[in-house]
Amino acid sequence: MSTGLDLAELLALSDDPETTWMSWAICPETDPTLFDSTNNTGAIRKAKRICANCPVRDECLEWAIERDERGIWGGLTEPERRRYQANAA
Repeated sequence: MSTGLDLAELLALSDDPETTWMSWAICPETDPTLFDSTNNTGAIRKAKRICANCPVRDECLEWAIERDERGIWGGLTEPERRRYQANAA
């Protein structure tokens, strides 16, 4: 995940009604570098496994799509999110 903010700053946003879902995310409890990995297939697989069990995966995916985030959000890489958007249109 890459917003220019670190996870602590992102979690501080959880006071905002639009971002309260972030306080339920699993990723802050894990290695954040997994979600920034775009070329490391092992890290991508690990991040996707974490996302698969996350209760706010859909909210995370929506956030990433709306903001054109980099990295893995909602269990999808950037190219996967682009394909997801194209198929949803």
